[in-house]
Amino acid sequence: MLKMFTSLFIISLSLFSYQSKTVFNHTNKKNIVLLITPRIKFNYKKDKILRSVIRKLCNCKVKTAFYKYVNERMIKNISPFAIIIGGQNTPWKNYKEKKLLGIKNVILHSKIPILGICGGHQLIASAYNGEIGWVNDKYTNKKTYKNCKRLRGYIKLDIFLKDKIFNGIKANSRFLTMHCEVVKKAPPDFTVLASYKGFIYTIKHNKKLTYGTQFHPEGSKAGWIILKNFIKMAKNR
Repeated sequence: MLKMFTSLFIISLSLFSYQSKTVFNHTNKKNIVLLITPRIKFNYKKDKILRSVIRKLCNCKVKTAFYKYVNERMIKNISPFAIIIGGQNTPWKNYKEKKLLGIKNVILHSKIPILGICGGHQLIASAYNGEIGWVNDKYTNKKTYKNCKRLRGYIKLDIFLKDKIFNGIKANSRFLTMHCEVVKKAPPDFTVLASYKGFIYTIKHNKKLTYGTQFHPEGSKAGWIILKNFIKMAKNR
């Protein structure tokens, strides 16, 4: 599935272009998006599609950081105008909580706009004491994602609250989803904006510019609009 998605989307990069409609030309110094990968083993190539899409949409520098080394000092030194947290490929139970303290502290206390994608969405919910679980609670081999029940493919969201993140999204828009774990219960400080088959698919912090999307916005044209909207809000905050 991942190989198919990679090849199809690389093709779409050449076919689909926003050009001047979605490129933000920045004149200030903070022209950096920090992409944090929460994969248990760092692999720079795994996030190349997301990194390429972000760079294309904002015409900015994209720096990548491994979750273990993320802390407030790093954020201060890089001084990004936005933080995007990508997906992971290992169940959360395999992570040592002390290794997540730095990134969770940034999620909780940073004033920089944050967008969590798939595993990043779940990590944001976890940082704020939300509940993370499995698509299929009966899945027993919870040390890996092998043979787990996944929600995958291109789906239509049930959007039940208007928000700037959905500006330009049509009713028939489709988004790429591919995951075994989900946010079962949103944190108290968040509002659920959209769902799919009863699962929480988009959340927003009630006071800060922090969003989470269970779907992969880098995987479809509609998703690119979501990324564009977030980048625009981050720049204009």
